[in-house]
This record gives sequence, structure tokens and C-alpha cells, in this order.
Amino acid sequence: MVARRQRRTGTLDYQRFVKKLELPADFAPPAKLVHEGIVATALTRDDLADDIRGINASLDLINRTRGGGWPTEPVTQAYDYVDLVWHEREFREGTSFAYVVRDTAGGYLGCCYLYPLGWRTPLTEQLAHYD
Repeated sequence: MVARRQRRTGTLDYQRFVKKLELPADFAPPAKLVHEGIVATALTRDDLADDIRGINASLDLINRTRGGGWPTEPVTQAYDYVDLVWHEREFREGTSFAYVVRDTAGGYLGCCYLYPLGWRTPLTEQLAHYD
């Protein structure tokens, strides 16, 4: 019913969509980023131990800053392994980019996620014009 009404009125509910990242065919996301005392590398299953510790030590902070209802409890090794493999796939396919962030001595600082508009932020008609 909503779809028919939207066709008749010419309005569209953008919030149901995620804008696909439009990347050049030859684009290769950097696997490593360095700035001052920070090194970010593509998040992989090799980061499992640090990722589990980081998530489980920061449950309240994650829920306050990320939005949504995840995580609801400490993550397990099996759960987080699947999640990290999923992030590897997203990175490889260019649908989103997740990085583990460390200091130059290798100390774990956290993670950074770059998602397309509509993934974590509701897509609007105005935002649909941006990457």
C-alpha cells in the first residue's frame, strides 16, 4: 500500500535505503593509514583477541555512541570471528571499510568503521546527493 501511494504522489521514503558507495573501478582502499602516532589497518580475523577485549571492555560506550542495540552482552570468540570475517568481505567488496586503530607501538586503541549513508545514519533526500 505504501509503495503504491509513493508512486502516485512521487514521494519516496529514503530511510529504507542504503546508498551504494560509488567507487572508481580501479579503486583499492588503503590497507594501512598512518597519521602522527596512530596506525589504522584493515580489520581482519587476525585482530580477534584485541577486538573481543575492546568490545567487552566498552559495552556501555558502544551502546551510547554507536546507536542501535548491539552489543547486548559480551561477545564470544565464535561470534566475533564471524563478525570480523564479515568485515573482511565488506572491505574486499568495497561496501564498507573497517579499520583497527593502534598506536605506533602496536597498542590497541579501538576500531573505526566507514559505512555508506543509510547504513548507520538514516538516508534522506538531501543526503542522497552526497557520498
